[in-house]
Amino acid sequence: MPKYQLADLTAAVEGAGAYTCELMKKYRIPDESKQRTSIFISVSNGMIERERKLEGGGFSEEYLEAISVYRAFCEKALLFDTVFFHASAVEKDGEAYLFSAPSGGGKSTHAELWREVFGTHVTMINDDKPLIRFLQDRVYVYGAPWDGKTHLNTNVRVPVKGICFLEKGETNRIRRIGYAEAKPLVNDQSLHAAPWELQKKNEMLLSRLINTVPVYRMQCDISHQAVMTAYEAMHREIEKIH
Repeated sequence: MPKYQLADLTAAVEGAGAYTCELMKKYRIPDESKQRTSIFISVSNGMIERERKLEGGGFSEEYLEAISVYRAFCEKALLFDTVFFHASAVEKDGEAYLFSAPSGGGKSTHAELWREVFGTHVTMINDDKPLIRFLQDRVYVYGAPWDGKTHLNTNVRVPVKGICFLEKGETNRIRRIGYAEAKPLVNDQSLHAAPWELQKKNEMLLSRLINTVPVYRMQCDISHQAVMTAYEAMHREIEKIH
């Protein structure tokens, strides 16, 4: 049975088709690996049908299977202090910067601008669906095979420097926000787990995330100056505006 390393968790996946296996191959570990399996997923028609109801029509069976596997992993990973977060995550100088927005809100475009500005000094961790895990006193973001339309991901673990919610604007302005303002924004971009006990675990971890990592809101245009505005503020961890 194939095993994969995701967020430093070993997941065994049974019954996945060729599309899902190909998608995950960069994260597969050797069959002879002695690492203890933390998460077991057995692909079923029920999982795929559940995904069809959530995603709606127009998606292939292969795509729905792949997404259902990720949903199953993310739900089980909550028990290991790991959360799914909808964002584009980039690494610069050993620290991760996460940019989030509703679909079509410009997070991938902003991440692409970071690569233009900083070149090889920036690594794309994941351009849509990274994983965040709490390990002791640090918060880390991980790459994952599920990476949106751009298919950009790297199998790495990087400590999170900050999270920024983007809004389209004519000028570039960024501010650090507090818990009350950050909570609904963070909640909207995370997993909406079905079982009640997992919903509660997810909410607890998201609250912990906000209390641990600086959160920002930024109005920005599509420019290199927008990148520098975000980087300089988040790198310096500007003070919260109350």
